[in-house]
Amino acid sequence: FHAMNEQKNHLPNHSTRAPTEDWIKFRDSNLESELNEYQYFVTFWMEKYDSRDKLLIVMYEDLIDYDEGPIAATKIADFLGQTDGVEPIGREYIPCVWHAIVKYKEVVVSKSGIESENKERKLVPSSPDSLREGPTERPYNSQQLELLKNLVEGLIEQFHNDEEFVAIMSTYLETISSTVALD
Repeated sequence: FHAMNEQKNHLPNHSTRAPTEDWIKFRDSNLESELNEYQYFVTFWMEKYDSRDKLLIVMYEDLIDYDEGPIAATKIADFLGQTDGVEPIGREYIPCVWHAIVKYKEVVVSKSGIESENKERKLVPSSPDSLREGPTERPYNSQQLELLKNLVEGLIEQFHNDEEFVAIMSTYLETISSTVALD
């Protein structure tokens, strides 16, 4: 959504969060189709493999978290390393690489003690730590929150035998349930 706003308004990539009023217009026009796409995406990947060990689920919020991020990155490296011909970097380097990629905008102190901004990164995540400025809250009304809640509950019911999936989706369900509707 933010990238579309930047492109539409000829703004530099990854510079500006869209205004709340633009979010509301986008949300009202697209929420149901976006939720349908999300349900299709989740169902496709959850049903794609006969064996669950061929599927790795990583929660986005864990991936960008200071404590959980390096752990999630290690899980990704270990998972990919099970594939013939894929040789991930050494586990001891993963936290450093994770920090350089995910937390790239922070001040970095070199071995010589020189401080600099770490902006050499090429990939740019859509995360709370992005360089984007502007509003971070995205309001939903009670009807929209109910749609979100129903979707997540339905996915939990559909894949109730997958403990990891249920734990992740339950976290999202808690967030939805604790969100105050703006009617």
